[in-house]
Parts: sequence; C-alpha cells; structure tokens
Amino acid sequence: MIDLTRDNLDAELLGALPELRERYQALLQWWGEGEPGKHVVFGSVVNPFVDSLLASEENQNETTLRRVFGFLETMAISKDEVVLNVLAVTVCEHLTSDSSLLARARKFMGPFTKATVDAVQRWWEQMSKDTERES
Repeated sequence: MIDLTRDNLDAELLGALPELRERYQALLQWWGEGEPGKHVVFGSVVNPFVDSLLASEENQNETTLRRVFGFLETMAISKDEVVLNVLAVTVCEHLTSDSSLLARARKFMGPFTKATVDAVQRWWEQMSKDTERES
C-alpha cells in the first residue's frame, strides 16, 4: 500500500480515480498560476464527485464508491499530517453535514475512515455543547 504524502496526494488521487482528471484539470485552469491547496482540490473536486455518487441509488456506482473510499482509507492511515487534515477537515467534515449521505457513505468506509468521521462528529458535538454553555 502506498504511503500518501502532501507531495504525492494529487497524483495518487488521479491514479486511483482517473475519472476525476477532467474536474481536476478544470480546477487548475480556473485557478491560474500556482497550485491550489489540497483542501481546495478535495473540496472542489472530490466532495462534489462523492456527493453525486452517494446521492444516486444506482448500483453501478458501488464499484466507484468502493474505490473512492478505498483511497480515503489509504489517506486515513497516512503518517502525513496534511493528508490526515485534508481527510478530516475537508472530506469527513463535509460528509457529516448531511446525515443521509453519511449513512450511505458509512457502508463503504474502512475502519480508519469511520474512526475519523466519528472523531469529527464528536468534535462538532462538543463545540455545540460548549457554545450552548457560553450563551
């Protein structure tokens, strides 16, 4: 299994999910000079793709969803803090914002991705409790 790092994340993403290449290239073209950050890439390219797959009830998407969540699981076991942060903050936090999509996504998640989603949910619950106490 490959060790994902901030330096190889985009290339490995496109290798694992070549159907994202066109969206990725469109983002780069729109972005202009320089490279967009990892959070921008995952928020603009990966999240909408995952949302569309999860929203569809077609069984043909299950194979693609397994590949997507297999890649996310590889991210979840990375030693690179940037990769872990992108997974938690950009992908998992996004998934927790829609309970129906999250329920469908859980079917495809590996144990480390589930643990990351659970940690994000606990964090938001704690933040909500802290905010209630302060008001």
